[in-house]
Amino acid sequence: MKKQSLVILVVICTVSFSNAQSSQSATDRLIEDILQRSGAKRQIEGVWEAMEAQLAERQTDADPKIFLQVSQGLKDAYRADVLYQTVLNHFRKNFDRDRML
Repeated sequence: MKKQSLVILVVICTVSFSNAQSSQSATDRLIEDILQRSGAKRQIEGVWEAMEAQLAERQTDADPKIFLQVSQGLKDAYRADVLYQTVLNHFRKNFDRDRML
């Protein structure tokens, strides 16, 4: 927790003192940097692999044809880029610089 707080503080200071073109773009960079440094971006990108591993554990319980259809449907439906953008938009909408500082 202390390490994450320090990283967030460093990120905030770095962004706050940089030559930002606009407050919105500086905020976006700050949010993206926090998501990157916290590991959230990597976790979002790894969701499909975790789902696939859990599906593989249950493959023996299902009809192979149905299992393949379900597995392929989930793989086609999951889009890490869409989930990341949704998380990013949530942070943009709820960002409170005063609370961060």
